[in-house]
Amino acid sequence: MLKEGMLLEGKYRVIKKLGEGGTAKVYLVWHEAMGVYRAVKEIVMKDADPKNFARQNLLKEIYIMKKIKHPNLPVIYDVIIKRDVLWLIMEYIEGKNLKDLLKKEGCVDEKKALLWGRQICDVLGYLHGQNPPIIHRDLKPANLILRKDGYIVLIDFGTAREYRSGERRNDTICLGTRGYAAPEQYGGNGQTDERTDIYGLGVTLYHLLTGKNPEEPPYHIYPVRRWRKELSPGIEEVILKCVRENPEERYADCGQLDKDLQQLAIGVPRFRKREKKVFWCLLAGVFLPVLAAGWCLCKAERMQQMAAKTEVRRAERAQEEKSRRQFYKNALLLEPTGTYIYDSLLENYVRPNDFQPEDAAGLADVLGLSDERRQPVLEIYRKYKPDEYCSFSYAIGIGYFFYRKTIEGKKDAYPWFKDILQVETGHFSREKRKRAALYADISFYYRTFVANGKDQSGERKTGDYAAFFHTLKELNQIKLHQNSAESDVAAAYLISWEVAVETGNFAAEFMKEGGISAQMLRRELDIVYSEKRRQKDRDRIFWMEKGRNRKEMQDLQALVEEARKKIKMIEEEKEWDRESGKNIT
Repeated sequence: MLKEGMLLEGKYRVIKKLGEGGTAKVYLVWHEAMGVYRAVKEIVMKDADPKNFARQNLLKEIYIMKKIKHPNLPVIYDVIIKRDVLWLIMEYIEGKNLKDLLKKEGCVDEKKALLWGRQICDVLGYLHGQNPPIIHRDLKPANLILRKDGYIVLIDFGTAREYRSGERRNDTICLGTRGYAAPEQYGGNGQTDERTDIYGLGVTLYHLLTGKNPEEPPYHIYPVRRWRKELSPGIEEVILKCVRENPEERYADCGQLDKDLQQLAIGVPRFRKREKKVFWCLLAGVFLPVLAAGWCLCKAERMQQMAAKTEVRRAERAQEEKSRRQFYKNALLLEPTGTYIYDSLLENYVRPNDFQPEDAAGLADVLGLSDERRQPVLEIYRKYKPDEYCSFSYAIGIGYFFYRKTIEGKKDAYPWFKDILQVETGHFSREKRKRAALYADISFYYRTFVANGKDQSGERKTGDYAAFFHTLKELNQIKLHQNSAESDVAAAYLISWEVAVETGNFAAEFMKEGGISAQMLRRELDIVYSEKRRQKDRDRIFWMEKGRNRKEMQDLQALVEEARKKIKMIEEEKEWDRESGKNIT
C-alpha cells in the first residue's frame, strides 16, 4: 500500500491520499522527472488469482481508457502491474467532484445543471459512438469532477463494458451504484446499453437540481418541481423521460437528449431579459439588490459562453458535415464575437493546400447565420472586435487566394482582402494590411483579365498588365531575418510562389502589353530564388530554406526555372520575328 513520501517505481513521489472507495484508493503523486502532478489509482489484491474480480475490472478499465481520448475524460499515462497490486497512473484533474459540491451547496441552479448535462451528454455520445460502444454504467456525481475552468470530467471506468449489438444475454450482476443504476443493471432485466447511461444521467440531474440523494430516503425519483417549484416544467419532463423503468420509453440516444437540453438552454437569453427587467426595478430600490442583479447578468453571460464552447467542441468532433455546421451555428448564436469560434472554423475548413469547394460552401453556410436581430454574425464580429475580424478575413483571403489553387479562388479572395482596408483597427499588423491591399489588387486583376476562362485583357486596352506587374513587385519586397516569426516565413514562401507563378503565366503579356522588360522580370525571379544570392547573402532565400522543408524549396526553384525558360523563349521569338522582318525586307 502506498504511503505519503514513498517513491513509486523510482519516479512518482506520493503526496497524499485523495480518496478511496470499494477496493481502490486514489493518491496524488509528483512526477519528479517531469515536474507535474499525477493521480494514481491503486488496487491491492487479496490474492494473485488472474480471475480476481477487482483485478479484471481494473484491467478492463485500463483497456477502455487506453483506446479513448476526449476533453471530458482523464488521460492515462502509465500502468504498473505487480503480483498483488495494480497502479494506474492518470491525469490529475484539479477540481471538486459533484458529490462534494452537493454536500456543500445542497443543489445547483437549472442553468448550470443544463450546461453540465450537455457536457455529460457530449462525452457519453463519444463513448457510445465507439466501435463497439462503451457503456459507463456508473454515472453519478461522485464520478464527475468539476475542473477549475468550469468543465466536467467523467472518471472511473471500472464498471464500464463494451456493448455488442445482437448479444442475447442479460447482465447477471448488479454493476453500478444503487439509486443511480438502471433497472437492467440488477440482473434478469435485459442487457445494459446506451439507455442505461441515459438513466444514470437523468438521476444525476435529479440529484443536482433537488439535492435529494437517490441512495437515501425516500429512495424514489419524484418530479423535480415537488422539491423546487421554480424549476421549469421542461427540465422535469426531460428527467422523467430519462429515468423510465422501461428502456424503450427513455431517450434512444444522447443526441436526442442533448437536443432537448439545448432547447431548454436556449431559454437563457429570455432569462437574461427577465433579469434586466428585475435589474431596472431594483435600481429604484436599494443599492445591494442592484449589485446582485448585475452579478446575475454576468453569471448568465458566462454560462452562455461556456455553452458556446461546448458547441464548438462538438463541431470539432462531428463526423457528419451537416451536424458540424449546425454546432458552429449554435455557438455563433450564443456568442457571435467569440474569437475561438472563428479560429476553430479556420482550422476545420481553411486547411493549407486543401481548401476544397465543399469547404468554402460549408464556411459560407455557417457564416451566413444571423442572430435574433437579423444581423450577420460577421457584421457583429467586425463591429465589436475589428482587429480579430481583420485577422480572420486575412486568413480566409489567403485560403481562397493560395489554397484553392484555382483562378476562381483568386477572384473569390477579393472581398475578404478588400474589406480589411475599410475597417479601422488598433493592433492589426500594418504589414498584413499592406499585403491585403496588394492581394486585393491582384484578385481584382484576375476578375478583369479573365472571364469564363478566356483572357479578355486585349479588348480592354487599359494597360492593366503594367499595374499587375508592379503590384507583384511591391508584394515581392517582403523581408526575412533571423528573428522572423514562423507566420512571416510562411507568408514569404506564399508570396515567392505567387510571383514565380504569375511571372511564368503572364510573361508574354507583361512584356508585350505592359512594357515590362525581360531584365525586370528576371530581377524579381532572382529575389524569389537565385543560387548566387543563396550562396552569398543571408536574405529571404536563406531564411526560407531554414523554415520550409526541402521539397517545398525544390518546387519553388522549379517554378522559377520554368518562368525563366518562358522569358527566354519569348525573347527568342522576338529575335526571330526581327530577323524574319529583316530578311523579308
